[in-house]
Amino acid sequence: MPYTAKVFRILIASPSDVEEEREIIARVIQEWNDLHSYDKKVVLLPLRWETHASPEMGKRPQEFINRDVVDYCDMAIGVFWTRIGSPTEDFDSGTIEEIEKVGANGKIVMLYFSKAKVELDNVDLEQYKKLKEFKKKTYDNGLVENYKNILDFRDKLYKHLEIKTRQLINESISSKDFSLLPNLELGFLSNDFKFKDKINLKLKNFIVESIDDVPDYKEIKKIDNSITKTKDGTAFIISHNSIDTVNKDFYREYIEYFVLNEKTEQINFYLTNTSQISIRDIYVEIEIPFSPDYILSETALKVPYKTKNRFYGGGDINLSNFNSTMFKIEEGKDKYYISFEVSALQPQRSIDLYKGFYLSVFNQTNIILTAKVYADCFPKPLNIEKSIVVDKENVQIDALEFIKSLN
Repeated sequence: MPYTAKVFRILIASPSDVEEEREIIARVIQEWNDLHSYDKKVVLLPLRWETHASPEMGKRPQEFINRDVVDYCDMAIGVFWTRIGSPTEDFDSGTIEEIEKVGANGKIVMLYFSKAKVELDNVDLEQYKKLKEFKKKTYDNGLVENYKNILDFRDKLYKHLEIKTRQLINESISSKDFSLLPNLELGFLSNDFKFKDKINLKLKNFIVESIDDVPDYKEIKKIDNSITKTKDGTAFIISHNSIDTVNKDFYREYIEYFVLNEKTEQINFYLTNTSQISIRDIYVEIEIPFSPDYILSETALKVPYKTKNRFYGGGDINLSNFNSTMFKIEEGKDKYYISFEVSALQPQRSIDLYKGFYLSVFNQTNIILTAKVYADCFPKPLNIEKSIVVDKENVQIDALEFIKSLN
């Protein structure tokens, strides 16, 4: 299926003693295209003088290379070992002339110098001297790296190519093409499954009267029936009374649970990819300052049980177990730290994170969440700020009347 893509041309510049590296550069560029070109709508085109320049009469060969290849490239990758290349009219070599022209235009230049062992008898000392002098040069938009062997070169090139391609994409996008910039939106998922940029909560603050008059929860008698058999196999039923060990504080514990639960809200998140390209390896860090006005928890409140040492659900409900994404809540010295990961998010798609945290609030407050969002295609993390505004309503209840409603 055809698709429209932006093409970036990458010049491969080197002398004749690094032929293997030249082939590796072309293969790494092709691998990048195979993995990313469709998702990112970007194609990297390797340019080499032997495939993209045509000779003509009347001018020196390097001028044709400059015109057909160098002047139109968006980035240059240069590789050196012991040689600097054949000289031209104005430069120590054609390779140097190509790199100098790319660097002078403010374009990206990535230079790699081999540290592989070499027989000194096979080294042109004049070439090697000029190479060492050239290595001292720097470029405003350049990267210089050494490598030990072919595998080391390939690994470093692949990583640097990803970084510099990201830079090319961002620098090439105009205001009209803003949708091509990778971008994520972080927000809240409401209880009615709607996306919210901001949350406004109105929680009930129950003021309990007659709490000291709450009686103990009484024991419950029940009949247990069991079936047994005589020696001759005749079955009969034995009935006996037993008394459960009950939780005498059940009423008081349940009132305490009810009051706190009405001040507690489950906060969930969503992520939306608003751009036209896929975004991978997403990592979100959220910070929330400590405050006496609220507490955060990763688990739901425990519901008291009528029998001692037992609780209904809640305490074992950990929101981080409900989704395959990694989700953590940690406490620092003065902040809560929330983090989660999403492996990938396709263009114009959203992911609902049915997880988050439980927020128990004791006073009216405005909670500020500051987030950093990292991804494979972001040159730097996105900084996002969100808020949860909490209002409260005071409600009086009578503890004894509340117990009657339970019964």
